[in-house]
Amino acid sequence: MIKRKRRIYTSFSTKKGTSSKGNPQAFIALTRDITERKRAEQLEQQRLAGLAFLSESAMGLVTLQPADDIYRFIARRLHWFVTDSYIGISSYDAEANQFHVRAVAGVDDRLGALLKRLGLDPMEIRFQLQPTELEECRAAKLNRIEGGIPALMGLKLPRFVLQALELASAAGNVYAMPLYRQDQVLGQAIIVLRRGKSLTNPGVVETFVNQAAIALQRKLAEDEVARHRQHLEELVEERTRELKQAQADLVRKERLAALGQVAGSVAHEIRGPLGVIRNAVYYLNLTQKDTLPPKATGYLQLIDDQVERSNRIVSSLLDFARGRPAQPDKVGLDQVLTESQAQLAIPETVSVVKVIPSGFPALFVDPVQIQAALANLMRNAVQAMPEGGILTIEAGANNAHATIKIQDTGCGIAPENMPRLFEPLFSTRTVGVGLGLPISRNSIVASGGRIEVESEPGEGSTFTVTLPLAPSAPARAAPPGDKSRGEKTPSSPPAN
Repeated sequence: MIKRKRRIYTSFSTKKGTSSKGNPQAFIALTRDITERKRAEQLEQQRLAGLAFLSESAMGLVTLQPADDIYRFIARRLHWFVTDSYIGISSYDAEANQFHVRAVAGVDDRLGALLKRLGLDPMEIRFQLQPTELEECRAAKLNRIEGGIPALMGLKLPRFVLQALELASAAGNVYAMPLYRQDQVLGQAIIVLRRGKSLTNPGVVETFVNQAAIALQRKLAEDEVARHRQHLEELVEERTRELKQAQADLVRKERLAALGQVAGSVAHEIRGPLGVIRNAVYYLNLTQKDTLPPKATGYLQLIDDQVERSNRIVSSLLDFARGRPAQPDKVGLDQVLTESQAQLAIPETVSVVKVIPSGFPALFVDPVQIQAALANLMRNAVQAMPEGGILTIEAGANNAHATIKIQDTGCGIAPENMPRLFEPLFSTRTVGVGLGLPISRNSIVASGGRIEVESEPGEGSTFTVTLPLAPSAPARAAPPGDKSRGEKTPSSPPAN
């Protein structure tokens, strides 16, 4: 029954009165007020339901791993316990002093669509922690927010937007509680009750939010430890690589020092006999040319070619060991490429394509060193195409640098050989010494440039050389035919 607009609970019982002969004489009716007992029973039921809720929630919080899962779990559990409500759970960025909504619950599709149309997507909402709210955070209690969500988040919305939201959501009282642990704000739980509803068990809500704050702090601490561990592992790997590289550099320097010590004596000891052999071949060709059979003449030419090859090897050893400093000068790219191409023989099966813009600006490099470096790159490209192919030389320029690309359609470079490509004395050819590319790189770097390589096995390689341009330097005139695309360049004999 209801008395003075207050619900009370009663129990009603009757008893029949009889005479000594057993005949009914009267009925006795008893009415008892059991409101207090009923309320005690309801409170006990609420207490048991709250304990069950907290127990189940604690088990769930322990097993969750990613922080995002914890935010979603808090939202779902609060919505299940506080019926007829909208729930929002936010994280907190201390550096930006900003809350960011990470999970919502209770927002149906219709209300969600309206919020997005109004530019109020819940998952995109961010708002500041006001200085006056910090003390409330330390209390770790539920607070009823006067003015609702706009007041909590500092939103200044037009009146028609507020009316539309109020009509669609039927929102009533708004409560907020920080996820706060050990002087650290971790986030915030927001509870929006529907109009006419009340929060019946705030103590359980506060306990659950505090439980969630403990779980969230633990997970964030674990993530921070994992990040530090990953950072330390990366530092250890980096230091290990640096030590290995330093050891490799030390070994290389020791080898180069030994090479430099013997290069001079080796060059003198080898070039003497090579000169004698070349003079003997020259004498035989001069005096016996008409009497020697063709086969013997061919062998003499073979001897002369091998002497030239040996001379080049000795010169490479000396050049690499001595490391002559660059003497940069203003020079046209066409002249450099022409001189470089004249240093090697290009077979008929290899087509040379030059792509050089007209009026190309002059370079500011050591002409001799850069010509030798580009010649070596072209020679390698030709040797990578034993069955023939296309050698493309392409140039481009910006305000300060020129880029020269030397591309072949040959066999390419194996991926495992790429890190050692410019390592001295490393070669994949049986007849190579392994000094061509290191000398070329040293020459390019000495002139203030750099060299890069891209390669695909079976498709070819591209070496990109970047060199400095001469300030305000007009391009020198190029020989006829050098600027055309697809023109076959005639072969030239090797320079002695």
